Amino acid sequence: MPTLTFDTLQFVQRLKKAGIDETQAEAIAEAVRDVQANADVVTKMVAGCGVRRGVLIRWEIA
Repeated sequence: MPTLTFDTLQFVQRLKKAGIDETQAEAIAEAVRDVQANADVVTKMVAGCGVRRGVLIRWEIA
């Protein structure tokens, strides 16, 4: 199963460029990383059951 790479530094820099302060940008990056890790565990559990499902996560930053 492929592993997704998430560049937190690039993500934080992009958020900062959009006007979000560094503390908030780092917290958002950490949350995204945690969600990815949890989704990966669920995907592996579902795959182990012989069922394939996709999960779409939509993030909106207001």
